[in-house]
Amino acid sequence: MTAQARFPVLEITRKTYGSLFGDLPALMRAAALWAAFVIVLRALAGWTGVAPEQAVESGVGGGALLVFSLSSLGAAAMTWLGISAVAVFWHRRILLGEPEPAVMAPLGGRVLLYLLAWILLGLLGMAVVLAGLPLALLLPGLEWAVFLGGGLLTGFLVARLHLVLPAIAIGDPATNMAASWRMTEGNALRVLGAIFLTALPLTVLAILLALLAAALGLAAGAIGSALQAAFEFLHATLVAGLLSHSYSFFKSAPRAA
Repeated sequence: MTAQARFPVLEITRKTYGSLFGDLPALMRAAALWAAFVIVLRALAGWTGVAPEQAVESGVGGGALLVFSLSSLGAAAMTWLGISAVAVFWHRRILLGEPEPAVMAPLGGRVLLYLLAWILLGLLGMAVVLAGLPLALLLPGLEWAVFLGGGLLTGFLVARLHLVLPAIAIGDPATNMAASWRMTEGNALRVLGAIFLTALPLTVLAILLALLAAALGLAAGAIGSALQAAFEFLHATLVAGLLSHSYSFFKSAPRAA
C-alpha cells in the first residue's frame, strides 16, 4: 500500500513567491490594463461623491446617480473578470509555460468558467455558514464559535476541492471535484497552512500601507484606489500560483493504493 504523500507547505509557499518575483514583468503586462480599468471606473464612481442611499437626502441629480451606479457595477464586474483573467493566465504560465500576452491577460470562455467555479465555491461556503444559523440561535453567546466553525469547514472544503481551478485554467477535465477530493485526502490542513503562509506577508503589507495612506490623507484618493487594485491583483496572483504548484504536486504525487 502506497502512503499518501504529505503536502510540502514550505516548499509550495517558496515556489509560489519564486514564480511571482521570478516572472514579475509577465505578470505586470497581464494585469496592468485590467487594474487600470478598475481604477478608472472606481474613480468615476467616486466622482459623484455620493452613494445611492444618500441620493434622496442630498438631492443628487439622476445623471450623477446613474453614473455612480453604472461605474460602480462596472468596477465590480471589471475587478472579478480581470482577476479571473490574470489568474487563468498565471495558472497557464506556471503549468504550461504560456507566453506573456501582447497587451493584457485575455478574456474568454475559460476565464468565465473559472470565475463561475469560484462563485460556486463561494456559494458552497455561504451555504455552510447559513446552515449553522439555527445552531447559533440555540447557543446564545456562542455565535462566534458557530461561525468560526463554519468558516473553518468552508476552508476545509476549498482545500479539498481547489484542484478544479487550475484544471479549468489549463483544460484538464479529468481533474473534477471528485478527483480533487480523492487527491487531496489527508492534506486539507496542510493546504490551508500554505494558503495562510502565502497570504500573510502581503496582507500585513497591505494593512501597513493602508494605515500609512490614511495617516497621510491619501486613502480615499487615486493613490489609495491604485494601491487597493494592486493588492487585489497581487493577492489573486499569489493564490493562483499556490494552486498551480499544489496542482503540480498532487498530480505527480503517489496516492494511497
